[in-house]
Amino acid sequence: MDHSQHKPCPHGFCLNHDPEWKNIGEPKLVPAPRLFGLLAIYLTEWHCGRPMIRMFKVQEQTCKKCGRTRLGRIDDPLYFDGMAVCGCCGYHHVVSTPGD
Repeated sequence: MDHSQHKPCPHGFCLNHDPEWKNIGEPKLVPAPRLFGLLAIYLTEWHCGRPMIRMFKVQEQTCKKCGRTRLGRIDDPLYFDGMAVCGCCGYHHVVSTPGD
């Protein structure tokens, strides 16, 4: 592999090429990004007397050309809106899109 043309830039993006992603490992659930330091929660989904945490299914990926890695969100219709997880007991369920 010739790394002179294909390498990641200092900002973490692929430089001089379009990335070719390859999945690494198993998909996993991660918390949704926080807003102003607050945990992303569902206001309408409750369990154990608390609002449930918003989670997304992601897959670690690497670029075949330069080796750059990223966590890519899986665009699976079942996980379109994410998954609600109870922070107390771990109970979870998929949150469906409105109208389903």
